[in-house]
Amino acid sequence: MRGSARIVGLLVVSLGIAVTASQAVAGQRWEVEGHAGALVSSNATGGTSVLPAPGPDIPLGGTSLTRRVPSWFFGDGAAILNQILGPRSPVKITPLDPILLGPIVERQSGASFGIRVDRSLTPRFGVEFALDGSQSPLALRSTLKNPLSASQASFVATWNMVLNTPAGGAQVVTADATLDDKRGNQIVTSGTLLINLLSSTTFTPYVAAGVGYIAARGGAPAITVVGNYNFPFPNFLIGVITPVFNFNETDTVTIQSVAENSVAGVFGGGVKYALGDRWGVRADLRDYVNRNVIRTTISANPKNASTGAIGSATFFPSPNAPAIVFSASGLTLSTLSTTINDFQTFKGHGTTNQVNVSAGVYWRF
Repeated sequence: MRGSARIVGLLVVSLGIAVTASQAVAGQRWEVEGHAGALVSSNATGGTSVLPAPGPDIPLGGTSLTRRVPSWFFGDGAAILNQILGPRSPVKITPLDPILLGPIVERQSGASFGIRVDRSLTPRFGVEFALDGSQSPLALRSTLKNPLSASQASFVATWNMVLNTPAGGAQVVTADATLDDKRGNQIVTSGTLLINLLSSTTFTPYVAAGVGYIAARGGAPAITVVGNYNFPFPNFLIGVITPVFNFNETDTVTIQSVAENSVAGVFGGGVKYALGDRWGVRADLRDYVNRNVIRTTISANPKNASTGAIGSATFFPSPNAPAIVFSASGLTLSTLSTTINDFQTFKGHGTTNQVNVSAGVYWRF
């Protein structure tokens, strides 16, 4: 809603300048132009990053021997799991931390199209309002594929090792990833001052400078990783082993890219060539210089579908390491039991350049 208000405000201001100019300089002409082209964007990678803090402790027998985690795929959960496995373990979970601590997307090149409304102030100066749409989506970085695949594979290998002995090899462990790629476009509004370098009525080169507003539309790419382990655990009752407990926990992580709206400086130039008294063609290049508005957020929403008698199981796989608690009731918390919603792990810094090259036809009146 705020973005729409800013666009309308910029339009009103630009048209107000043009109307004022038309009153001050009688007999000068308006121009309306339709154009198409391509937008090419740079992609800054610098920024600040942070992982979620460790979760609250889980008291066991009056002593906190472990703590709640939102996921085993990143941060404290991955650290606890690797600590449990010990330094000599042949397998360890590969955390998603390097993915979370940077931008997961980059702006691709794409087609652009739009309109411009110009008003001459003098033979040398003019003002212009422009509205452009660009089909330049955000795409997941190609460098994410290998670490994402490694994390999936390590989840399966790690939990199979942890659960193989207590579950007697009856465990089922899976990990899948879903990529929502190439999403989003942009609407760019701008108001600029045009300075004609020649006063010819036929061939007019010019430079342009002003301010614009870039509104992000259509969402942004995301990655969803889902891990699950499902295993029976024997309940010891009067010396008889009976498979009473069945622990089933799902570890779901969503890594979301966010593109914010931004104000941009507009710099560029071009040339107009009149093909008649009322119309002509135009080639233009504009550089929209704006701050890096890319962010990365994470959400984690673990689910527990364990069944069986009211109770829990606590594993102590490695000496001096935190325990793992699995619970089949609401009376005891599992280690995997806390949630995170839209936690910002990366915020981009610096500036980006989005260069729009276009050609069009204008009409004078």
